[in-house]
Amino acid sequence: MKVIFSERAELEAEELDTWWRENRPAAPDMFVDELDRLVELLKVPGVKLGTKRQTASGRIVYCIVMEKSGHYIYLQRDSETQVTIVCLWAGRQEHEPEL
Repeated sequence: MKVIFSERAELEAEELDTWWRENRPAAPDMFVDELDRLVELLKVPGVKLGTKRQTASGRIVYCIVMEKSGHYIYLQRDSETQVTIVCLWAGRQEHEPEL
């Protein structure tokens, strides 16, 4: 399966990676390594996309919690062969992202 990042998700990934490197010196690569592993897993045909959710606008997205960093990845299925990561979200925030 092809995995692409929305423009928003690319920016959020860069911001989270920068924050992680500056604030977690004992494991500066942990976030990006975990994200890379998740992207590779999403490429496997038939893999579960996470917890299905419906946004206020009716959009169907899936949410995956990154086990080590605690961040959330929101994605949508574009077709049988492609998913888009639409948003990355810090798990410690009190509310969910606007999607």
